[in-house]
Amino acid sequence: MPYTYNRAHLLADALTALRAQQVPDGVNWEILVVDNNSDDHTKQVVASFAESAAVPVRYVFEPQQGVSHARNRGIGEARGQLIAFTEDDALPTSDWLAAILTAFAKWNADCVGGASSFAGRRRRRGGLFAIAFFSCALV
Repeated sequence: MPYTYNRAHLLADALTALRAQQVPDGVNWEILVVDNNSDDHTKQVVASFAESAAVPVRYVFEPQQGVSHARNRGIGEARGQLIAFTEDDALPTSDWLAAILTAFAKWNADCVGGASSFAGRRRRRGGLFAIAFFSCALV
């Protein structure tokens, strides 16, 4: 679940990285974008992306600014059993969701986390990590 505030210019790349996820067969998931009171073209970026996405993409608007409001809205809107959080400035590696699923299965975990590295001004999410913004809910 990505969360964003006035960074539509970064959101498109984050969504593209989510489109590249290599998830195991039989896993149903969605991308839930929580717009945290943006006044830029975030909604249009999500709508354009959703037209060609292979998984369901939903957009919700959270008028109360702040990451906690955005995350809580996303949790309330998510349809899946697991929620993976990321941010508009993050570029999850293609195995990000698969690694999260593996960790939950392997360790019967309630929560998983992992490392984040920076490539220029963009964060790279690899292996296991879940923080803020997008809700890729596994349904």
